[in-house]
Amino acid sequence: MFRDDYLGGLRLLTRDSDASVLIKALRFGHDYTARIDFTSLDGATEILYATNAFNEPGSSERLRMPST
Repeated sequence: MFRDDYLGGLRLLTRDSDASVLIKALRFGHDYTARIDFTSLDGATEILYATNAFNEPGSSERLRMPST
């Protein structure tokens, strides 16, 4: 679902010169990745799966923010 939010933000920026949705999506992406320790591939992969990062586009499960 994050992909849809991101693409929707790009569309809104392109069509209406409104960057607000894109900025929110990019902020979420920044905050999301900042919470994951990528020094361990296994650990990072576990968090990515647990937060629905590998779900296919169109999935009903949204990307969830990793817990701290």
